[in-house]
Amino acid sequence: MDASSETLNTARGIETLKLLGGRLCLDFVNSLDPRIGKTAHDFLSNYADLVKWSQHVGVSTEDQMCHLLSGTAHRPDKANAIFERAIVLREALYRIFTAIAHEAEPLSTDLEIVRDTFVAVMTHARLMPGP
Repeated sequence: MDASSETLNTARGIETLKLLGGRLCLDFVNSLDPRIGKTAHDFLSNYADLVKWSQHVGVSTEDQMCHLLSGTAHRPDKANAIFERAIVLREALYRIFTAIAHEAEPLSTDLEIVRDTFVAVMTHARLMPGP
């Protein structure tokens, strides 16, 4: 985003973010809204916002959110690295979805970002019994 031609507004809280995408990945991309226009609002300005977003969209509980925030309170470098990777993923997803909407081929670099993120996340996955 070109700071000279667009304004970035970060005053509104995550609780005001409307979930209109119908899919988690689209709601993640929509955490910067609007994408087109003079005033964009990025609901994710730091790690804490990212954790609050995960609770807002229902992928973590309030207890998990508190645990994540307290777990990185003394490790700001780790929190910043996680946040930066999340934003890189969000922007790659945006470019992929935009390419698809325009019936174009997504960039291989963007697809690699999504694949690499998936592989990294799956190393922490575990199977749990459920109903």
